[in-house]
Amino acid sequence: MGDKSKPEEFSMYSPPRDRPVPDSPEIQDDPDGKEPQPEEAAAASAPAVSERLDALTQLVEKMEQMLKGTIEELNVTKNKNELLEEKIKGQEDNKTKGDKLMPIHHKNIDKPEKYDGNTDHWLRWMKTFKKFLKRQDGRWVDLLDEIEKQEGKPITKDVEKSIAVKLNIVTDIAEFRSQLNEYLETFTKGTVKQLVEACGDSRSLDAWRQPADKGHSLRKFHKRNLRKKAYDPKPAPNVKEVEKHIAA
Repeated sequence: MGDKSKPEEFSMYSPPRDRPVPDSPEIQDDPDGKEPQPEEAAAASAPAVSERLDALTQLVEKMEQMLKGTIEELNVTKNKNELLEEKIKGQEDNKTKGDKLMPIHHKNIDKPEKYDGNTDHWLRWMKTFKKFLKRQDGRWVDLLDEIEKQEGKPITKDVEKSIAVKLNIVTDIAEFRSQLNEYLETFTKGTVKQLVEACGDSRSLDAWRQPADKGHSLRKFHKRNLRKKAYDPKPAPNVKEVEKHIAA
């Protein structure tokens, strides 16, 4: 007896074995009649991906170079601005307290005349002299004003130190003394110049105080006389003399 094979079971839910399942790879259209392989597709797209990566890398490098250049330019500009600010500040503060005393500059115009000790000319000469020194360094006026405030008191080392501390010129006070002596020798004559030469550099501050005391005392004397004439005028003997007395 021949083998009786078991009859093949058939289900309505499963297609016959010799019929392909719809949408399965077996019935997909292949225009070349050849099924594409994943390895070939990957190999075909690799050059394009590599080119894109190279282009992106070059772009990033270029951007980094541009950024680096921009940062360098900003640093250079920042340094220039800092130097410019320091220069401007130095020019503005050069003649203020705490700065180094500038060397004597002899090219100034409108130099003061030589003072001979005539107290009638003191006020005008003093103003011209101070304006002249102010163009050299703004601290000169403050220094001379402080000396004049002593009013008859000699400028001792302690007084000089006190003035230097107040004006913040402690480190420059020796140079101020030296220059003041040179200025006074240049713009004085007669007995005043003899006084300046006798005082020398070490007592040049006192060489300014002494003629200043005389000049200011005379000015006070004139003020007192003017005040006395204003409050206690002399009586006019007649009407014709009124105008004359007013003018006096």
